[in-house]
Amino acid sequence: MQSYNRVVIADDGLQPPQRYLVQLTVTTYADEAAAQGPDIESIIAGFNVAKK
Repeated sequence: MQSYNRVVIADDGLQPPQRYLVQLTVTTYADEAAAQGPDIESIIAGFNVAKK
């Protein structure tokens, strides 16, 4: 298995800030990782944490 991780520490913008640890993990089979790599990198790059 191959895992790709993106970890973000976000805060709520208030004072004092409340902080949150947000993690995205994408897991694939190791023998498919090279073929799926560009798609997985696209998912991870598009991962955005923002206050709504």
